[in-house]
Amino acid sequence: MMAWWLCFLIFFMTGVRADNTLYIVGHVTECMSAQQPVVTNYTVLSNIQCAVLCKCMGASQYNYTSTNNTCTLLGAGLVSNTSSAAMFIRSPQPGTLKEVATLKTTYASPYFQSFVSSYAVTGNTLDTPFYHSLPGLVYPWWIVDLGDNYSVYQILIYPRRDSSVQRFHNIEIRVGTTLNSSGNLTSYTLFSTYLGPYASSYGLLVCNRMDGVMGRYVSIQRASPEDDMLQLINVRVYVH
Repeated sequence: MMAWWLCFLIFFMTGVRADNTLYIVGHVTECMSAQQPVVTNYTVLSNIQCAVLCKCMGASQYNYTSTNNTCTLLGAGLVSNTSSAAMFIRSPQPGTLKEVATLKTTYASPYFQSFVSSYAVTGNTLDTPFYHSLPGLVYPWWIVDLGDNYSVYQILIYPRRDSSVQRFHNIEIRVGTTLNSSGNLTSYTLFSTYLGPYASSYGLLVCNRMDGVMGRYVSIQRASPEDDMLQLINVRVYVH
């Protein structure tokens, strides 16, 4: 991450006013709870300062309101990779994204009892049924085939909420163009991460990459080598 003193040196050097525009950081970010979003507000002098502050604070999104010089950051501290130069782009217009994962073909690590992988794309948001990986597996994984290549912008995840919720942690969400059922999904593009552990009060997890990642297959996998099952109630994938 950029040194704090360099960030704020740039911050105080950028005082030119600009239009009120919503931009998105094109980096991998950590999934965030829809019930408890990380939102912070700052007073700045310009849109440019707001963008620099977004980069400095490792936020996934910012909005600058010129009428009261307010910079609103979403997901501060949740950007997983800030080593490259920040890039800010316009997000797709509200209502233009469509959900394409529901009722699509799924693949996964062996399942426990009758908790098959397809349960995670039925559209259900209740506590059952859900996909449950077989106990004893390391790096359990789950994949949905979207049926075609799309530019993926948002993935919503409902982990199991009624019991053993702490199992959902150290997760990687990736997007690929070819089916890989080997369990080694590092060839897929990293979309988001989730450190966790998850708590039932968090509800829905929102994973954004508003620069878009092209692919047909969306994977969810535990990234740490531990025997802790993967449990998914519902996964929704939004594309443009």
